Amino acid sequence: MKNLEGRPDNKPLNYTNPETSITPEKILLLGGGGRLGSYIKKATPNIIAFSKSDLDIRKERLLSEIIEKEHPSLVINCAAITDVLYCEENSSECWDINAKAVQKLVNAAEKVNAKVV
Repeated sequence: MKNLEGRPDNKPLNYTNPETSITPEKILLLGGGGRLGSYIKKATPNIIAFSKSDLDIRKERLLSEIIEKEHPSLVINCAAITDVLYCEENSSECWDINAKAVQKLVNAAEKVNAKVV
């Protein structure tokens, strides 16, 4: 089976960015239990992955402690609530996870000079 880029699914991804010449040495993945996060975790060797049962990204102190401890060069955030109907009915919770927590993530990542995608 091939992925969207035509590569076999088991071939590791190449993270070298020719525009910035950044090759992440340590990658931290948040939302590793979701649909996208599971795929990234499977396709990326040696990634440090957290699912929502491992880490609630709304917990700023814990999030900061993990980022400081792991000191990643890249953080991939796949942690989000994507069910539109659920978000309409639970807007406060969704705002906390999909917006506020992401800002806290960016702030924590900046302290260790990590890029966030």
